[in-house]
Amino acid sequence: MASKVGFACVNTLEAARFFTNISGNKQLGA
Repeated sequence: MASKVGFACVNTLEAARFFTNISGNKQLGA
């Protein structure tokens, strides 16, 4: 269970970082 929670946390952090990169790219493109 703990590993699943940790995995979910890592996925959330990676998703947030990915979303931030997408936003940054859009701002740079604009």
